[in-house]
Amino acid sequence: MLFLLAEILNFQGSTHQYGVGSFSNLSCWLDDEGYHKESLEMAEQGLEFCIKYGNLFFFPILVANKGVALAGLGKMEEAKEQLHQAIMIFKSMKQNDHIQLIIDWCRTNYGIEF
Repeated sequence: MLFLLAEILNFQGSTHQYGVGSFSNLSCWLDDEGYHKESLEMAEQGLEFCIKYGNLFFFPILVANKGVALAGLGKMEEAKEQLHQAIMIFKSMKQNDHIQLIIDWCRTNYGIEF
């Protein structure tokens, strides 16, 4: 299914922006609905998509999504690592609004401090 989605998006010529955005949106939605394993898979597929097509806009978002999914699965050390990486990428991109969202989410939902 995920491969089919990627190929359809690729065929339609939207790989650079909208294709990877679909992975990001689906990953968030799945996690919000409690499907953490599927959210993790979607985030990982999206990261592969970003690397393949050189899309840096969604890359840190998907890294954060992966961390959120790992936290939902109870894999806290891996989650912290991914979330910290997302914070560092956002920092280098000067996107401080995203950083604060991650910090607040971690503190509120899991008591994680960065």
